[in-house]
Amino acid sequence: MSMEGLTADTLIERRRLRRSRSFWRVAAIILLVLGLAGGIALLTGLDERLTSPGEHVARVDLEGFIDFDEPLIDLLEALGEDENVQAVILRVNSPGGLSVAGEMLFTALVELGEAKPLVSVVNGVGTSAAYLAASAGEHIVARNGSVVGSIGVMAQFPDVSELLDTVGVTMYEVRSGELKAQPSIFSPPSEDALAELQGLIEDNFTWFVDQIEAQRGLDGAVIRGFEGTVFSGRRGIDVGLVDALGGEEVALDYLSETHGLDEDIEVLDRAPDQSLPLGTRSVAQSVMARIGLGGDGATVQVSGEGMRDALRDAMLLDGLVSLWHGR
Repeated sequence: MSMEGLTADTLIERRRLRRSRSFWRVAAIILLVLGLAGGIALLTGLDERLTSPGEHVARVDLEGFIDFDEPLIDLLEALGEDENVQAVILRVNSPGGLSVAGEMLFTALVELGEAKPLVSVVNGVGTSAAYLAASAGEHIVARNGSVVGSIGVMAQFPDVSELLDTVGVTMYEVRSGELKAQPSIFSPPSEDALAELQGLIEDNFTWFVDQIEAQRGLDGAVIRGFEGTVFSGRRGIDVGLVDALGGEEVALDYLSETHGLDEDIEVLDRAPDQSLPLGTRSVAQSVMARIGLGGDGATVQVSGEGMRDALRDAMLLDGLVSLWHGR
């Protein structure tokens, strides 16, 4: 067909079609180039080098009730393998928590300390399981008004037997043995039940003392002599639980003097990839939250509903805790 037979509309449509084809050809080439570049960067590790923050000191926060926290454990493992992390500062403000969770956290921190210089800074409270975590650091810094110590383990359970008698409720239990499900909240504990529980606590306490003895170089008898006492940061130095007074700047000075880190090295917050959603909190954590914050967790109050729910959940709470009740 000759150009003379084409209408103006047809010519315009053909030009649009050619421009459209040219656009998509160019777009396809650009996408292909970007894809190849991305693949090369991924294979060579160039993408990590381009997005990496560079050499830095990682700051990790340990706050609130210590519960099972796999994302935090994963983070600590990742920091130990990160070549850009030159040291780690563990910033502590926690009264402690579940004994087993504290043990898991402590073990992960000890392994991290074997890979990187690890210094602990107690800003507010670092007691019980939180102090155990802090002791994984090679150097512990605390404020004068910080609270440390409370080295110990405990188990608590209510006895509502008199209350049940008052309201006329009788509980019947069929157990496979005298010590099964003992102590029970529905009757006073037997001497044998208390003895078994004391043995369990003593076994965990011995492990706790052994770790502090190894990490801090304190005699086990001295640690036991503390009898769960809490100390201010200044008194913590006197008894060997703290190395220096101050905050993060003191920790950085220590890392500079002891490990040769640049005084101007960047300190970056490093947090777990994901936090535990509110709906998956443990019973223990929920109890503490409701007592401290009220039933809805939104207002700072001790509400009647919060106390009721806390008492209900406390009856279901099982396991040993390493926790200071001063807050």
